[in-house]
Amino acid sequence: MARSGNIISLKGVNPFAKRSVRPPGPVTAIDIDGQTLRVVQGAPKGDGLALTKVASAKLDLPADADRSDPTVMGRAIAKALNELKLKPGSVVMGVPRAQVVLRTLQLPVIEDVRELASMVHLQVGPRLAVSHG
Repeated sequence: MARSGNIISLKGVNPFAKRSVRPPGPVTAIDIDGQTLRVVQGAPKGDGLALTKVASAKLDLPADADRSDPTVMGRAIAKALNELKLKPGSVVMGVPRAQVVLRTLQLPVIEDVRELASMVHLQVGPRLAVSHG
């Protein structure tokens, strides 16, 4: 971590990195299209990724389901993955641009990345709260 005046460079710092190094495992990509969950799974092979499974399943969602409710969607996705006999580790999911929220945060200069992550979490949490009623 480099420091220049009041700016700290976080280049090369990964706050989510685990202490132990383990070989990369399978990666699962999911896409939700209406009532359908599409899944592609791959495993590292050489410098690339070898596809190991391509599948789709119907999401068990009532017509009036609140798709903005993470609990409702999480249960439906988990059930579909279970039906496909998939236990994904790392998951990649595309989010439509209309559903992405970008905010600018004002934070003090802090060298401890964990403390910085906590401050971001405290500022972002209430701003992203969505009313489900």
